[in-house]
Amino acid sequence: MSSLLLLTVLALVGVLALVALVVLVVWMLRRSQAGPATGYGAPPSGPEHVRS
Repeated sequence: MSSLLLLTVLALVGVLALVALVVLVVWMLRRSQAGPATGYGAPPSGPEHVRS
């Protein structure tokens, strides 16, 4: 019974980690797209700034 509980806890932690990873990736993509236009001062990064 304790092994089943451990497996359930591990599955929940894995799902939560996956959701957190997806949210983090989406947030980073949105922040990089919004970029300097929002004025929230992230330093410009990416190939478009390296070229110019």
